This record gives sequence, structure tokens and C-alpha cells, in this order.
Amino acid sequence: MATYELYLWEPEVDLEDDQWQKILADAEDTFEIAYEVRNEIYYKHEDIEADAPHLLKFFQYLYEAVKRPEYQDYFEGMDQRIENDLDVVKRTRRIVWHDENLLGNETSQEFKRVLYESIEHSGICAYSSMDDLLCNTDVYTRDNALKDALQLYPPLKVVKKSKKINSLAHIPKDIKEMREMMFLFLQQHPLGRYFELEGENKILNTIEKGYSLYFKRICGNGVKQKFNIDLIYSKKWEEFQLRASPLFFKYDFFALYSNGRKDIYRDSDSDSDSDSDSDSDSDSDSDSEKININSMNINFNLGFIKFVQEFENKYGARHDIRGFIFDKKDTQYFNVFLEQLDACLSLFASIDSIKKFVDLYIYSDKTIFSVEDDFILPDYYNREISPFGNEQLELAYRLFTYGNIYPEKRKKIEEYALNYQYPDTVSEAVKERKKKRMEEVFRDVNFFNDYLVNPTVF
Repeated sequence: MATYELYLWEPEVDLEDDQWQKILADAEDTFEIAYEVRNEIYYKHEDIEADAPHLLKFFQYLYEAVKRPEYQDYFEGMDQRIENDLDVVKRTRRIVWHDENLLGNETSQEFKRVLYESIEHSGICAYSSMDDLLCNTDVYTRDNALKDALQLYPPLKVVKKSKKINSLAHIPKDIKEMREMMFLFLQQHPLGRYFELEGENKILNTIEKGYSLYFKRICGNGVKQKFNIDLIYSKKWEEFQLRASPLFFKYDFFALYSNGRKDIYRDSDSDSDSDSDSDSDSDSDSDSEKININSMNINFNLGFIKFVQEFENKYGARHDIRGFIFDKKDTQYFNVFLEQLDACLSLFASIDSIKKFVDLYIYSDKTIFSVEDDFILPDYYNREISPFGNEQLELAYRLFTYGNIYPEKRKKIEEYALNYQYPDTVSEAVKERKKKRMEEVFRDVNFFNDYLVNPTVF
């Protein structure tokens, strides 16, 4: 199954209100709703050729929108793909339409905007697992669903470009030009343009020089997304080292749930590390300290996404998005770095909820992560995974916990991490320290998850 799907159908084959109410009441996630749509609507009418005026109007509106000259920076080349679908609709006139490719998986916010405008304008019935949007013939349900969907994606604006990046023919000669091209690239990128520069550090010493650029985006639903780019020239090795979030892209999904509170605290177990056996309880409260939990952020490593690995197989190990290295004479590789960043941004910015994160990492084939595995997977460099210092196990634990799915898998992660068999060369002190760290991770994740469920008790 595709990560996202879109179903369209004529109002005349829509289900009754009581059928929809039952489906929505029983469904636990978007996949169950999509399953019912396929069974109750699509499969029953997929071979029926009949007039489909709403479907035709939908594609005509969409086609005209992406062809508008002032929006070509958003939709370049897409008009031909949609025109092909429009031709099929004109020829077959089927009353249902199912798409899991172009319309279902397009990540551009601008495209989603015109997609939902087309649904609204045409009156077609629709189900989109992208945003869990259901538009049936019930006016109240339809109006509210479209209102919510259109609020997620702002109306398109004409953005005047100083220079269009197509072939990326320009070859920068130094770090300063790379920085200029980076900003030009982000300004023209359909998703990158929504990220603002949050901070910048200049790097200038006897060994290297360059920039660390920190970007932030706040989505319409309040989710914060962050990443950083390092552009560095090593004087010692005479080579450029470019990094896009060397380890992580970062999310804060929970700002809306914390009622404006920036920090969530728990009491530390200050007496757990003490060797004394005090009989007094009078100082127990004063000995306890408040610890701020950094569980509001979720980080993920791009290295566990298949297109990153495919990219490295194509260009070689030195050209890793997390540490892209090329010699002084090979600055043309900077353009390859931008091409890779383009793919990373599209994936990164399309995930704006815990649900979409779960859909990507657990239900899609884009990552090497699998819900069926035992978490003993090859890591990015094909070594056996270690739970300590490896963000994949922590990411899985957070997603399972915050997504309220697979509690048995969470338990399995805990057992594996806390009973990990280290080599004999690892000291007992190091083993204990790593075990304690993982215990704190699991405790903090569950503590914060409890806060999301019942924030008034904190």
C-alpha cells in the first residue's frame, strides 16, 4: 500500500450517513477507512463506465491551476502528468478514481492546496489519507473537512524569483558562494521556502572556516520542524565538508498539547545513587531535584531511509548527506549535494504529525525499519545494531509510545536494551552507565506520554 492514497467518487454512489457513521466509529486509523472505501465504493464501481461530471470537473480545475504561468515555479512539469489522467477520465468516464502515485504522494504544500480546492470546486466526494480528509455528500461533514484541510495549506502566492535553479549549472568556488546558493535554493524550493533562518554561526579558525545555519518552520497545526546545514572548508585537507543535520532532523509535535508551557519536569531519583542508608525521611523532598525532560522533540536519522542509501550507492560513501565531502578542485559536487537536500526536504517537511511519522517508519517501505523485526537490524554501516547511542531504537520506542501502538514491541525494546550483552572488553562501570541512560530514556518517554494524556495532574 502507498504511504498516501486518494479516492474520488461521484456523489451518486456515496454511502448513506448511517453507513459512514458506523465506519468512522469502528475505524481506528486511516488504513481501516481506506479499506472500507475500497470495499464499499471503489471495488463495487471500478469497472462501471458512466458519466462522471464531478470527476471531470475536478481534473479540469486541477489542470488549469497547475498550468497558471504565475505558479510554474510550484508545478513545473506537473501539468502533463495531470493531463494524462484527465484524458483517461474523458475516455472512460468511470464514476470512481483511485490514485496512489501522483495525487496521493505529492508532498508539495502548494499542490495539496490546489488538490483540496479542486475537491471543493468540483463537488466530488473524496477520501485522502494524506490528511485523513473525508468529503462525502453530507454538507456539514464536507464543509468542516474542507475548512480544516484548507487551513493546513495557505493560498498560493506568486513569489518572484531572482534566479531559477534548474540545472544548477553554476559552480561555486568557495564557501561564501555555497552559502549564497544555499539560500537561493531554499527560497526557490517548494518546501524549503517555508523554513526561516533561526540562527547562524560563523566558523573561522586555523583549521577550518565556514557556516552553521539553523532553520526552523512552524506548521499550520503548530508542529515545529528544525534542521541545520554546515558548510565548512577544511584548510588542512583542502576539502569541503557539507552536512545537512549531521545526525538528526528534529520535530516538536507537542507544543499544542503543553498549553503554552515550555518545560515539563519530573523529580529525579537523587537518592538512588547514594551509598548511605539514612533513616531520616525529613530531607527527602529537598534532596529531590526537578529535571526538565527533553521528550517533546523527536529526532530521526536520514541514514535509515532507503533513498539516502541509494544515493550513496550511486555517488560513493564520501557523498553522504550527513557528511558530504569533496576536494577543493571538485566543487561541482556542491550541486549534487543540493539535489540530495531537495529529496530530504521533501520527505522531512511532509511529516507534520505523529501519525504521518508512524505511517512512514512503520507502515511504508521507505525505511529499513519494520514492525515485524526484533530490532536486531543492520545499522547504517551494516554493523549489528546497538541500542546505546543508536537513535533508531529510541525513535521506535517514542513512536510506539506516542502513537499508542504495539505495546509488546515497546516491552521488547526495553528488555533488549536493558539486557544487552556487551563484549568482555567493556567495563562494568560503562555497562551500568549505559543501562542507566536507557532506563532514563524509557522513563522520560512514558512520563511525558502520561502528561499528554492527562496534563492537568502535572
